[in-house]
Amino acid sequence: MKGRRGLVLLPLLLWVGAGVIWTQGCSAFTSFSAAALSPGAMPRSVPELAFLDDQGAPHVVGEATGRFTLVSFMYLRCPMVCHLGLAHLRDVARALEATTGDRLDIWSLSFDGDSPATLAGMRANLKLPENYRLGVLQGGPVASDDEALARFGVLVRRREAGQYNHSTFFYLLDERARLVAVIPAEVPEHAVELLRKVLP
Repeated sequence: MKGRRGLVLLPLLLWVGAGVIWTQGCSAFTSFSAAALSPGAMPRSVPELAFLDDQGAPHVVGEATGRFTLVSFMYLRCPMVCHLGLAHLRDVARALEATTGDRLDIWSLSFDGDSPATLAGMRANLKLPENYRLGVLQGGPVASDDEALARFGVLVRRREAGQYNHSTFFYLLDERARLVAVIPAEVPEHAVELLRKVLP
């Protein structure tokens, strides 16, 4: 009887062990969350990403500014998820504008070559607060598994129709441009709560 029990338990233990390894200690259950964790423990440095804002002015994410920065990645042709993320991040920006607006920059960055003029129109339509801007990564639409984005913790997969599957997290950088938190985009209240705790 004990031998039979061992034969049953051994595959179960192997399956559980493989699951723990596969999900990085039960912390990543999708390829997107695994990508966010794969570059290493936080706080960690991120690659510098050059972009143009919605007025055409150049900026760099990953360059120390002395301010906290909350970043998301999106593209405007996205049928739904990106626009939901923009709305959620707008809610975060509005909730924090009065108390942390001078210490926090919020950016949604397109990786699909959206023009600054198009981004400016979207920003006006969304009535975004002053501390929330849109931008576009320089270099045009990214390819699948873009190396710089992957080092940031962002997974992007270009589909045949020209659309993308991609990460939908908010990435929080501290004053020294170190990544200190990756926040699921689905619950903006969690982002607000975390930011109120970490902002000095």
